[in-house]
Amino acid sequence: MRWSYPILKVFGISIELHLTFLVFFVLMALGDLDAFMFLLLVFSIVLAHELIHSITAILHGVRVPKITLLPIGGLASIELPQDPVLEIKVSVAGPLFNFLLAALGTVMLYSINTSLVGFQEILSGFFVGNLGMNSVESVLSVMIYINFMLGAFNMLPAFPMDGGRVFRGVLALWMDYVSATKIASSVGRALFAMLAVAGILTVNIWWVVIGVFLSFAGGSELKYVQLKKLLEGKTLSDVAIPSPPYALDSLAMGDFFDTVYRRGQRRYLVVDSSGILKKVVDLGEMPPVSAHTRLSDLPGVGYTVADGLTPVVDVMKSILSQEMVLVVQNQKLKGYITADTLGESIAYLNVRGKNGIYSL
Repeated sequence: MRWSYPILKVFGISIELHLTFLVFFVLMALGDLDAFMFLLLVFSIVLAHELIHSITAILHGVRVPKITLLPIGGLASIELPQDPVLEIKVSVAGPLFNFLLAALGTVMLYSINTSLVGFQEILSGFFVGNLGMNSVESVLSVMIYINFMLGAFNMLPAFPMDGGRVFRGVLALWMDYVSATKIASSVGRALFAMLAVAGILTVNIWWVVIGVFLSFAGGSELKYVQLKKLLEGKTLSDVAIPSPPYALDSLAMGDFFDTVYRRGQRRYLVVDSSGILKKVVDLGEMPPVSAHTRLSDLPGVGYTVADGLTPVVDVMKSILSQEMVLVVQNQKLKGYITADTLGESIAYLNVRGKNGIYSL
């Protein structure tokens, strides 16, 4: 099941809405119009914030495949190399944009001889349904508050937020990336725990959700950095599983399960009678079908083709995003890698290295 759906492309970046965001947005659209307009403005600014991060990365030659919008904010999939200076530049770009937009809003507000609407007035108006987003001063005031608070919150030294990434980048100028990430992640978990506790004490569910979500996100990224360190120097050929499972596209599903299916194997290559690859099918994402349905009629899933000499760390994002990576060497298919098979390889490498026993 897909959890996010693309809605448009900007500068080659796929903008996707997470399923939870779609549900959240529909519920808000059914409610008060002012509250809906307020949230539309919030997420427009969040999207712009993530786009600035992404454009900064692209200008430095970094690939950014997508931005995902969630109810608690945006998430840009930026495949940054372990370059502390570049990480600092990309991380600072988003909050800096917010502060500049807040300053621009302030100049515009006072240029029309009006003043900032009080924050408490805006907040109470949001909850009782009389926000008044139909006035210029209200819209500009909301824009100023959103940008200032988004910029300030993101610059907290709480990894994996922007400020935490800047903190990690500064640390990485003086130590290795794994150690820098461990320290930044520990500081982030402490701050997020405080945020979650504050949310419980003040009965603010959003603070609790944000604190828990970002704490897990920071921990996941720490594991990712540790895995990259563990797989340094390894090529795709080193961890590929030989003999990818395949089936003819003319095969009916009943015959497929009788003759080809391997217990626990989800993905299969589908080839024609000439042996040419037509698609990759995932049994876990297969719609209900009859025993007479042919493999050629099933929808395919994404996959990546990569040279066997490619370093594993260069395609880890694709592997961990549940894509199958087909490993080719000298124009011949040598094997395949999925998140599950990579996990098995990591488990092996984690207990036995070239120079003896070691672990993460």
